[in-house]
Amino acid sequence: MSCGAPEMHSPSLMSHDATGHCFFTLQPTTAEETNQALVSTWASCCGAVRYGGKDRETLIRLAEMGLAEQCDFRLKDEPEPLTRSSVIFEFGDSDTTTTGAANVQVITKYLAGFLEKPGHGDGRVHSLRFSGLNGSFVYEWGGGVLPDPCRATFCVEPQPQQGHWAVHITRKDGHSKRGFAISIHVALQQDARFRAIQWFTDDEWNAGSRNGRSLPY
Repeated sequence: MSCGAPEMHSPSLMSHDATGHCFFTLQPTTAEETNQALVSTWASCCGAVRYGGKDRETLIRLAEMGLAEQCDFRLKDEPEPLTRSSVIFEFGDSDTTTTGAANVQVITKYLAGFLEKPGHGDGRVHSLRFSGLNGSFVYEWGGGVLPDPCRATFCVEPQPQQGHWAVHITRKDGHSKRGFAISIHVALQQDARFRAIQWFTDDEWNAGSRNGRSLPY
């Protein structure tokens, strides 16, 4: 298919040949490289990238990402796929005079703008709204090809702890929110104003858990 998506997520580990087939030039040796390889495996929409190892943690993470079929070895107690689509974080910089209402606008506009950057898809952001300390926007794509465009909604809200915020990703079409969670995580990582990032599944969030994972996958 020569889509280039796996190589994009692991530029230091992967390449492709003259016909466009991707492959690993190096195997991951650090936690960060392993994370990149996991996302590359997810981004391989036709299953071209596989995991041939037996590391239990890696097999669990791949199964949770819905990629158990792309593993050469399977766990007997393999977990079901799950999606972490709610995230909390600290936000702020040296400007201590910024109000909460101003911060929600900065956060919401930053995330909306990040999703519209080249290379993040062919969709568009609309319905950017603010109400008090809450913000939201909709990302829509596929309107020119599909009978009904696909939509994902992003809601930003403050948390009880001062300086903490949450973002919730929702979709009404029943499709996965994992790709959007990965994109939002990249956006948060690339800006030093976002700190102490924690991700949650819907069940964890609804149960009141605030002890999440540092990654959405």
